[in-house]
Amino acid sequence: LYTKLHFTRLLQFDIYFLKTGGSMFRNYLKIALRSLARHKLYSFINIFSLALGVAGCLLILLFVRDEWRFDRFHPHAENIYRLAVEENYGADQHFLNTITPIVLAPELRASYPEIRAAARLGVMRNLVRRDDVTFSERVHLTDDDFFAMFDFPLLRGRLPQLPAEVLLTPALVEKYFGTSDPLGQTLSIRLGDEFRPFTVCGIIAPAPDHSSIRFDMLIPFANSHAVWSERAHLSPFNVAVETYLQLPAGHGAADLAAKTPEMIRRLLGERYREGIYLLHFQPLTDIHLNTAYPAGLEPISDPAYSYLLAIVALLVFLIACINFTSLTLGRAGERAREVGVRKVVGAGRGQLIRQFWGETVLLSCFALLLGVLLAGSFLPTFNTLTGKSLALRFDAIFLGSMLLLMLLTGLVAGSYPAIFLSGFRPVEVLKGRIHIGPGGLFRRSLTVVQFALSVFLIICTLSIAGQLHYLQNKNLGFDKNQVLILPTGLPPQEGLPLYERLRNSLAGHQAIAGIGASAFALGEGWMTIGYDADDGTYRNFRLNVITPEFLETVGVELAMGRNFSTEIPSDVREGIIINQALADEYGWQAPLGERLPGEFPPHQVIGVVKDFNFESLHSKVEPLVLVLDRQTIFAGASDVSLPTGPEPEIAVRIRAGEMTAALAFIKDTWEQVAPGLPFSFTFLDETLNRQYRQEERLGSIVTAAAVFAVLIACLGLFGLAMLAAIRRTKEVGVRKVLGASVADIALLIARDFIKLVLLAILLAVPLAYLAVSYWLEGFAYRKMPGPEVFLLAGLLALGVALLTVSFQAVKAGLTDPARSLRYE
Repeated sequence: LYTKLHFTRLLQFDIYFLKTGGSMFRNYLKIALRSLARHKLYSFINIFSLALGVAGCLLILLFVRDEWRFDRFHPHAENIYRLAVEENYGADQHFLNTITPIVLAPELRASYPEIRAAARLGVMRNLVRRDDVTFSERVHLTDDDFFAMFDFPLLRGRLPQLPAEVLLTPALVEKYFGTSDPLGQTLSIRLGDEFRPFTVCGIIAPAPDHSSIRFDMLIPFANSHAVWSERAHLSPFNVAVETYLQLPAGHGAADLAAKTPEMIRRLLGERYREGIYLLHFQPLTDIHLNTAYPAGLEPISDPAYSYLLAIVALLVFLIACINFTSLTLGRAGERAREVGVRKVVGAGRGQLIRQFWGETVLLSCFALLLGVLLAGSFLPTFNTLTGKSLALRFDAIFLGSMLLLMLLTGLVAGSYPAIFLSGFRPVEVLKGRIHIGPGGLFRRSLTVVQFALSVFLIICTLSIAGQLHYLQNKNLGFDKNQVLILPTGLPPQEGLPLYERLRNSLAGHQAIAGIGASAFALGEGWMTIGYDADDGTYRNFRLNVITPEFLETVGVELAMGRNFSTEIPSDVREGIIINQALADEYGWQAPLGERLPGEFPPHQVIGVVKDFNFESLHSKVEPLVLVLDRQTIFAGASDVSLPTGPEPEIAVRIRAGEMTAALAFIKDTWEQVAPGLPFSFTFLDETLNRQYRQEERLGSIVTAAAVFAVLIACLGLFGLAMLAAIRRTKEVGVRKVLGASVADIALLIARDFIKLVLLAILLAVPLAYLAVSYWLEGFAYRKMPGPEVFLLAGLLALGVALLTVSFQAVKAGLTDPARSLRYE
């Protein structure tokens, strides 16, 4: 009785302040704080679950924002374009390439004066030497316009003015010069057949993480003649560099594209045909997230992943809001009497709505602050998962966004409870005619949606993990395990003799199972050769230059014919090995002895290998030709796409259990046969797995989101079960007096929630199946999730929900019935 009288006095005091406008805000704040303090566990569950939603949403949106802001830091970003070349030779012969001919930039600059700047960017992996120390580095060549076009600040020194000058990033300065002043000092860079001295003229800031252009060492493009042949410099069909153009502000690329056919006609000469050779101008800010264009010198990102992750972030936030609304509605029965009394003493509905909104906004403030703290504490782990260097920056945009998020969270999450509770009629409430039972349709619907979204994320997580496991364990047509890849960093005329010396020195060692070499390693981009066939059609295939031992070393099997042999001299210039995909494309039933239908030197097919995935499983196996000498093919090629400069990549197979001993022996042997050259290696299986790093990151982020979602949903379920147990306290006491067991009481409280979770699982399964099927369309080789995935996801959700509810249900069942009957 004392408690009820005291509560009535407090209500009268609150209503007095409700009627005094000057103290209204202060009164709302006092009421909100008093309500939170009176129900500590409920307040904790609500604040912590909402904070988890804010933290999860914030982390994912940091990742998405970083993806969407690529290349926007350049002052003239909106006026810079990357050139792409489209070649059309028939219905099935359509090619688009962002690695372009060397000749295009000077031709465009000379033909169209409106172009403010034009820069080529090429890359090669070369040997760099200082004193007696040699490393393998990525060296970029570029034009002077590059520095005027892009905003990569010069930290010290000046830009290159002579061909034999080089710019370094701070990381390379420390690597080669330590703490000494690098300006004016010399590095030797291998170009072509010799090392050439380069003077360090400046230190340039490294490219930001959100840049599509990456570099460590820059030298003038005037050195290109030592890297690419004269044919590559003049041919409009040999591609080697990225080409960037800057147009004046307000000058659209479409206007320039409309003028280019005349230049193309002049450039192609007698090979010109209308529509076979087109130029595209891709905006710089479009590069990173546009898969309609192939990747250039640096990898790009699938925009679908950014959109998917943005949706995942919204789902996590939505689950948190639903959780808040469900818990608030769960307490509606407790607050109905409060609303009735407030209305009787004069409170209007608008005042009550503002009061409830004030409580939810205050709660969202606490949740927002805690969510930001949680996001900051989770950020290092999240950066490890995503491979980024994200940071919380408390700038005006961030603070404004957080303020807006806070208000939206409070208003959206509290809208229905505020309107619902404030609509009670005081007479009905005070007479006890308002009953808000545990089976309210709206609240049950919210619980179903909340758990359906959680199950949806669990299924997506399991499906992504299954696809990654499939990609990493699929039979690729070769044996990727126990294989080392040793880059030589030398041109073929020097790299092949080095390979022979190494092979002879390693031969006979018990730990070495095989050694071979190829111009391009498995998992890297392989050369593309285009040519005009005898019937006038344009064809292309992939090419690699290998040694006779390569196929056996990596475990590629022959379907028919034979391997290359050192005992048959004609194999060097006339023998080619093709894969089954090329034989099928050309319709060869008996391919042995056939020749490619073009103007190639004399040659014949001596063997056919079974199809093997020499590139990512995102794409199907393409037609392939293997040769011992690239001149066998180059002489008849009209179009050559070379991803990197050809150099022997040595593959060494190690016997099982011998890796440690083999590595030590190979390192010692390398230092003997290749003195002065750096010894470095990669494991083939790790290189191949890195092709799916983007999928790994997606899986990691979705997994984290699923954990957040399930935890939030369980906190909500825990709170609802707690409120349900409190609401049925008298009923539980009566049932126990009549002989009900603890198990009976637990089942009574838990069964309503378990039904909702089962319904959520049924709703989530078809939606998740559709979403996963859409994602898997991006893979040529994929594994659809089986029934076990959906069953496991359902069991996980059901088990977690059962454990969560059972705690409160068993606690209610163990309560002394005498205490239950004295309740209220």
